[in-house]
Amino acid sequence: MEYKNSKVYKLAQKVLHNEKYQKLHWEVVDFPEYEGLNGSMIMPDIWDRLMERNNGEMPSQKEFVQECLVDSKEFFFKKMNSNGERWLMPYFDGQKQWYAFCWNERLIRAIIARAARSYPSFVAEYTAKLMIEYTYPKFKIIENNYLDRMLGSDITIVTPDNKVIYLHVMRDSYYSRHYFINKSGTTGKLWHNGVCNEFDRDFNEAHAQLFYDTNNNKYNLIINDCVFITQAYIKEVIDNVIDSAEPLADSQLLRLDQWLIDTGIDKNGVGLDCFVTN
Repeated sequence: MEYKNSKVYKLAQKVLHNEKYQKLHWEVVDFPEYEGLNGSMIMPDIWDRLMERNNGEMPSQKEFVQECLVDSKEFFFKKMNSNGERWLMPYFDGQKQWYAFCWNERLIRAIIARAARSYPSFVAEYTAKLMIEYTYPKFKIIENNYLDRMLGSDITIVTPDNKVIYLHVMRDSYYSRHYFINKSGTTGKLWHNGVCNEFDRDFNEAHAQLFYDTNNNKYNLIINDCVFITQAYIKEVIDNVIDSAEPLADSQLLRLDQWLIDTGIDKNGVGLDCFVTN
């Protein structure tokens, strides 16, 4: 396929000079209690919902932030007491502590800031997938949000010879690198029917980091404030990890697939029925 006929090229042309995709202006909010709270909005689900609503068109930062606000408001109001508070236990000051959240201007501004700064990572992940599909048309990208939530992988690839690669899309920063190291060896947790189910993670050599930044650099181009991962960088990362790819039949991907079925969380697993795994 010629590059000009590829999805990634067409997307780049679409966002070029398009006011819809220009960056929002938002303020940093000092709210450590909120920053230590997980689960108030499931951003991968929000992104997928917007993609479906837009008939496959990438959402803008404004659309993404607005949808995050909708989900967050529903979350905080769902179990709010008569005083207008929802008591939750975020992680801050080095430990988990109870904190009463109120739906007010400070919380709204913090939600906007969190969603707005997260948006580039979803764009980077999306453009990376499009570039991988163009560069490696025989690769199969497994699309399932359990991979991110439980396995910790943003882009999971099965090669034509049934090998598995896990890519972690992250901003090129000390915090991201430190977070990646700390996340390895932890567990993904998911509540189902009143039971907390845990899945052990292992960021072995089949896992690779795929960096991006919000400025033009060796990793990506910025087109109208949108992050486009370059083909040269995709090739570099894939070339470095391909020899360490896991055999599908003995992979974390297959283990997660079976775990989802065995726990009753999802009878379809992550959708590996089309693969021969033995």
